[in-house]
Amino acid sequence: MSKLRNVSICLTDLKELIKEGHSGITKGKNNDKLYVSLEIWDKDEKDQYGQDVSVKIKSTKEKSEEEKVKFGNKRYLGNGWIIKLNAGEQEEITPIQLKDIADDLPF
Repeated sequence: MSKLRNVSICLTDLKELIKEGHSGITKGKNNDKLYVSLEIWDKDEKDQYGQDVSVKIKSTKEKSEEEKVKFGNKRYLGNGWIIKLNAGEQEEITPIQLKDIADDLPF
């Protein structure tokens, strides 16, 4: 049986981390695209909202301790769920309209 993980991240928090120069955000070597390094893990138990997946921005090895203090809980960007699928089954994903917030993003 396959496992799909659906997660939501807070773009507002991510935008703040970009502005503050978090080491987990890098610019592409061959382009001007921004990339974010994420850590995604399965929790041992579901939380009060039934979520069993967490997402946070990943610091570089050199900046890990410093950014743990500097950014604290702002490093946690979101949560989600593990969805177990039977063979050949796919979850239907409905796109959302981001037009209203997309113009406000720094990239």
